[in-house]
Amino acid sequence: MKGGDSGPALVPGDPDKSLLIRAVRRTDKELQMPPKEKLADSQIADLTAWLKMGAPIRASPERSQARLPSPA
Repeated sequence: MKGGDSGPALVPGDPDKSLLIRAVRRTDKELQMPPKEKLADSQIADLTAWLKMGAPIRASPERSQARLPSPA
C-alpha cells in the first residue's frame, strides 16, 4: 500500500489515485498492464468497484486455519 517512487499501487476507496487502475486503463504510455493487450472493460470496472469498496481481501481457508504458536 505504501508504494514506491510512483506512489501506492492501491488506494482503497479511491481508484482514481490507484496506480493499478491507471495501468489497466492504459492512460499512461509508460504504465500499461497487462503489457500486450488491454483488459476487458468489465474487468476494469470490477477492479474499480473493488477499490471503491476499500479493496477488501477475503482470507483463504488455509490462512484462517493457521495457528500461532502458544507462548511458553
